[in-house]
Amino acid sequence: MVDPSKTEYFTVDRDSNGNLILPDTHGFNMVAEQAYLKRNELFLAIACMDTPDKAKAALYLAQNGINAYAPCDRFANELIGYKERFGVGAQILGSAPIKKTEFGATIGDQPLAISLDELIIAQYTDKGYPDQYCAHRLDILTN
Repeated sequence: MVDPSKTEYFTVDRDSNGNLILPDTHGFNMVAEQAYLKRNELFLAIACMDTPDKAKAALYLAQNGINAYAPCDRFANELIGYKERFGVGAQILGSAPIKKTEFGATIGDQPLAISLDELIIAQYTDKGYPDQYCAHRLDILTN
């Protein structure tokens, strides 16, 4: 499903049949079809995963051999254990540190330390755009 708020952007146009033309990608649900059609040419799709349907689309891509990276990964928790649950070999990465290398970029593969002596704050909102980008699911921290 395409988030209805995306159909209201100033960049959206309509063709003569009334179909929406969305030049902005916004999420995996918006790139899944073209990524699938070009799956033999792709190694990685990069898009947003801030709604459940975007997470489902990232899983669809992974099930079809396309690695997925979501800098905005609000619903990554819905995919915990996806490799074992669905027998998928492709990677789905959520927010991860990126560093430049002589060969391009490395996403993740860097140590991360969290001190349990420090306060950990989890935010959540039921509001849509733009607040949804500022919320993180509490169950990510508890799973």
